[in-house]
Amino acid sequence: MNCKICATNQIAYAQARILSKYDIQYFQCPSCGFIQTETPYWLGEAYTEVIASSDVGVVSRTISLAETTAHYISLLFNSNGRYLDYGGAYGMFVRAMRDKGFDFFWYDKYAKNLLSSGFEAKLNDSFDLVTSFEVLEHIADPLTEIEKMLHFSTNLLFSTQLIPASQPKPDHWQYFALETGQHVSFYSLKSLEVIANKFDLNLHSSGGYLHLMTPKNIPAPLFLLLTNKITWKFCRFFFARTSLHQADFNKITAGLYR
Repeated sequence: MNCKICATNQIAYAQARILSKYDIQYFQCPSCGFIQTETPYWLGEAYTEVIASSDVGVVSRTISLAETTAHYISLLFNSNGRYLDYGGAYGMFVRAMRDKGFDFFWYDKYAKNLLSSGFEAKLNDSFDLVTSFEVLEHIADPLTEIEKMLHFSTNLLFSTQLIPASQPKPDHWQYFALETGQHVSFYSLKSLEVIANKFDLNLHSSGGYLHLMTPKNIPAPLFLLLTNKITWKFCRFFFARTSLHQADFNKITAGLYR
C-alpha cells in the first residue's frame, strides 16, 4: 500500500484482530511514520454506534476540550467570530461552546445532531476556526477529508494521539481501539507536518494530543502555554463571555433556527 499522506510505499507493521473477529494488517510509512490499516471493509459494521459504548471518556473529554478551545479562541482568534465543530457527533461540544458564549455550529455526515439542533452549518458557510476532535484517526483518506475541513476555514484545531516513540503494536496501545474497529489512521508528528505543508499551513502541536494547522505563525511556547491551567484562570478572568443559552432558547422557540 502507498501512504495516504506522502504516497511512499509502506511496509507491514503489525497484524491484529478487530471487532473480535477480523484479522487485519497494519502498514507504516518509512518516510513520514503514518500508520494505516488495510482497506477498512469493516467500517459499516464498526459504526452501528456513532460513539462506541467503550468510549466512557467522551463527557470529560468534551468538557476539557471546550475549556481549552475557549482559551485558544480568546487569545488567538476573533472571540466574536463564527466557529464550526466538524464531525460533531451528537452536538455535545457545540452546545458546550455556545453555553460558553462562542457562536459555534455543527457538522457531521454520519451522526444525528441531538444536543445542538438548530445550529447546523451549511456547506457554503465560512468560519474563523474549525475544530475536529477525535476524528482524524477514524478517516481512511485523511487528505481528502482535511481538505473538506479547510474549505470552511484555514484554521483547524484538532485532536488525535500521536504514535508513541516506542512504536507500540496494536495490542499494546489502547488507541488502536481493536474492540471497536473505528480507528484506522494513526499519525506521527512528521506526518502531520507533511499534511500542513501540503496545504501551505503551519503546524503547532502539543507533542501528544492537541494540534493546530493555521496560516498563523505562533511561537511554540505560546501554543503550549494555552493548555496550562494557570492560563485558563487568566482567560476566565479577562475574557469572560456571556452564555448564548438564553439567546439560543429564545431564537429556537421563536422558530428562527428551524
